[in-house]
Amino acid sequence: MGLVMNKMAKNKFYAVFGSNAVGVFNNWERAEESLRWADKGTTKGSKSYLDIVEAAIEGYKDRSGQSYKGPFPMNFLLRKENIKFLSEHFNPDDKIKVEYKNGKPVFVKKDET
Repeated sequence: MGLVMNKMAKNKFYAVFGSNAVGVFNNWERAEESLRWADKGTTKGSKSYLDIVEAAIEGYKDRSGQSYKGPFPMNFLLRKENIKFLSEHFNPDDKIKVEYKNGKPVFVKKDET
């Protein structure tokens, strides 16, 4: 595990995906931690954000049988209920962030100014 961790930690972005969840991360420790919430979860690393988004999309589709194109808030593992909500309320290329209200995640569009 140490060799794999050291190799993965050298990447800039990480995809985490499983049969029930998907996420894009720019922090290896957070990506690795999120694996425990992804059924049949795995990670993939890359120096390219676009490559990682593609890996997340394909990995989630392969594991879950469902399609999700985004958006992906950084460093947050999306579970199926999040994916359904985001698909209904945002466009795939929207830039979003997660804020917490009453201990629950709330997804908001990032200001692009």
